[in-house]
Amino acid sequence: MRKRFKSLFWTIIISFGLQAATIDTVQTYSHVMDRNLTAIAVIPDSYVESEVYYPVVYLLHGYGGGPFDWINHLDLRPYADQHQMLFICPDGDKNSWYLDSPINTESQYATYVGKELVRWVDDHYRTIVDRSGRAITGLSMGGHGALYLALQNPDAYCAVSSMSGGVDLTNSSKKWEIAAKIGSYEEFPDRWEENSIVNMIDKLAISDLKMLIDCGIDDIFIRNNRELHQKLKKAGIEHLYIEKPGRHSWDYWTAALPEHLSYFDSVFAGSEMDNTAGPHNQYLSDLMETAIADSAWPGGVLLALQGDRILVSSAFGFHTYAKRKPVRSDDIFDLASITKVVSTTSAVMKLYDQGLLDLNTKVVSILPAFRGKSWWGDRHKAKVRIKHLLTHTSGLPPFKQYYKIEGSVEVRLDSIYNTGLEQKPGRETVYSDIGIILMGKIIERLSEKPLNDYVSEEIFQPLGMASTGYLPSKSNLYRVVPTEIDPEGKLVHGYVHDENAHSLGGVAGHAGLFSTAGDLAIFARMMLDGGELDGIRIFQKETVDLFTKPADIVAGSSRCYGWDSPGGRASGGVYISDTAFGHTGYTGTSLWIDPENDIIVILLTNAVHPNRSWKSPKYYDWRQRIHSAVYEELSFDTPNPNLIWRDRWQKNLGD
Repeated sequence: MRKRFKSLFWTIIISFGLQAATIDTVQTYSHVMDRNLTAIAVIPDSYVESEVYYPVVYLLHGYGGGPFDWINHLDLRPYADQHQMLFICPDGDKNSWYLDSPINTESQYATYVGKELVRWVDDHYRTIVDRSGRAITGLSMGGHGALYLALQNPDAYCAVSSMSGGVDLTNSSKKWEIAAKIGSYEEFPDRWEENSIVNMIDKLAISDLKMLIDCGIDDIFIRNNRELHQKLKKAGIEHLYIEKPGRHSWDYWTAALPEHLSYFDSVFAGSEMDNTAGPHNQYLSDLMETAIADSAWPGGVLLALQGDRILVSSAFGFHTYAKRKPVRSDDIFDLASITKVVSTTSAVMKLYDQGLLDLNTKVVSILPAFRGKSWWGDRHKAKVRIKHLLTHTSGLPPFKQYYKIEGSVEVRLDSIYNTGLEQKPGRETVYSDIGIILMGKIIERLSEKPLNDYVSEEIFQPLGMASTGYLPSKSNLYRVVPTEIDPEGKLVHGYVHDENAHSLGGVAGHAGLFSTAGDLAIFARMMLDGGELDGIRIFQKETVDLFTKPADIVAGSSRCYGWDSPGGRASGGVYISDTAFGHTGYTGTSLWIDPENDIIVILLTNAVHPNRSWKSPKYYDWRQRIHSAVYEELSFDTPNPNLIWRDRWQKNLGD
C-alpha cells in the first residue's frame, strides 16, 4: 500500500557565498490523483539554525513546463535569503491550467496545488500555517492558476499575483490543450466561461486578497489582462496593475519576479502573522485567549460571518494543554452531536425532498426490530414516528452504555432496537442519543446506502466540504484535534470520542462526524440561503423552513426537526434571534445560524480534554460569552428577552 503523504527528500545543497539557501526536490503524494508528484522547495539559509516560522510563496509554471522551470531560469536562492521566504514550485502538469478536470480524474491540480500541497508543506516545513503567511504567483498558465487557486481557496493566501496570465480561457479555445481538460468550447461553453478569471469578479468583490496583475505591452495576453484590469476598476476592487515593455517570455518573467516578491514582502509585513487564517478581531481574540487561560478548553477555532462579511476566522491555543502543537484554522474537530444536524438531519431532509420519507411514518414500518420484545414495547413503541425521533419526543431514554456490551456491532444494535420507552411518545421532550442512532439506521434502510456514503454523496461533495466526513483518514491525522484521555490513559485522537458511536464502527446518526470551521461555514451559508449555495441546490427552501422552526410536538419545547432553537441560558448567546437554529456537540462544539440577522457563528473546541469533568461550568460559561460577544461586535446591545445570561455573567452583563 502506498503511503498517502510519502516524503522522499533529495536535498541538493548548493553554496552561495559562505552561506546559501538550499533547494529540496521532494516527492509529495496526491490523494485525489493517487500518485506522487514532484515539487521544488527553496529554503532560506537561516532556516536550519533558527526557530522562526517562515512565509511561503508558491511559484507556478506555465504551459508545457514543470516544477524545475523556475530554478532552471532564475537562481531563486538569493531571493529566499533576501526576503526570508520559502519558495515552493509545484508540478502543475504541462497543460492542467491548475483546474480540476471534469473529464480526466488524473488531472485534479486545483485540489492538489491549492489544498493537498499546502497542507503537506505546512506539515513538513516550519511555516506560518495560515493565509497571512502565504502568497501565490505564476506566469502564463500559472498566472491564471495563481488567481484561480487564490479565489477557490480564500482561506489559503493573503496575496496573489499574475505575470502574463491567461485570464480568459475562451480566447484560447483552440490552443494549449485546454479542451483536453474541460471539453470543447462548442460542447461545454459554461465550463470555459466559469473557469475564466475575467468572469470571477463577483468572487473578487467579496475577497480581501491583495492582488498584483502584471503583463508586458507586447504580450499575447495583454488584451485579456487589460480587460481584467478595467473590470476590477469598475467593480471598485483594489489591485495593483503593471504594464511595461516586454513579451511573453522568460526574460520578462525573471525580471518581473523580484518586484512581485517585494510586493509580497510588504503584504506579509502588514499581515497578522500568527495562527489565524482570516480576519482578526482583537476583542473576540482577547476573549478566546482569556477562555483558554481559564482552562475552558486547550484550543479552538472561532468563525463568524454576517452576510458575506467575515467578522473573525481565527485559531487559538493548542491541541492539548502540553502546548506542543498550535491549533490551525483548517484543523479537523470531532463534532460530536453536531453530527445529528449536519449529517443525520440533512440526510432526512434530502430523503424528504426526494419523497422517500414522511415525518409521520411509524418507525416500526421501516425498522420492524424496533418493536422490541417486551409487552410495553409491543404496545407503545409501534406508535413512535419519525417526527418523534427527530424532536426527542419518542419516550426513549437519553443514553445507555451499549458500548459495554460484548460481541459484534449487530449484538449492540439488537440491544438498541430493544430499548424500552420510559414514557408514551409525544408527551415530553427528553434529549435522546438513542432516537438519533435509530434515525441513522432508518436513513440507511431508505437510501440503501451506508449513512456516511449517503451524506457524502448528497451533501458534502456537492458543497465542496472536502474536510468533512466520518472516519478521518490517517493522512489527515495531523489536522485532527484530539479529545479526551480515556480511563486507560490513551489519548482519543483520530477516531470518534463518543463511546457508543465508536462501538458501532465510528459511523452513527448521533455522533462520528468530523469537520472544520470552514466547511461548516459553507454548510451554514447554504442553510441560511434556503438550501442553495452558488447555484447548487441541496434542499428545497420549504424543507429548510420546515425543519428549522420549533416543531411544537410538545408545547413550549425548543426542539425543531433535528435542529434546536434558542431558549433559556442559550448556548448561542443572549442576543440571538428567536428565528435562529443550531446545535452543540459534547466535545466542545457549537454551530448557530441566525436568519433574521444573517449571522453565522461557529465555535469548535476540544473542551473534553483532558477529561470531560473539566467542562463544567467553564466551557458552558465561555461558550455563551463568546457567542454573545460576536453580536456585541456587530453593535447588538439589547439581549433577547426570552434568553438569560449564565450565572457567571449575570452580575456584570445581566439586566
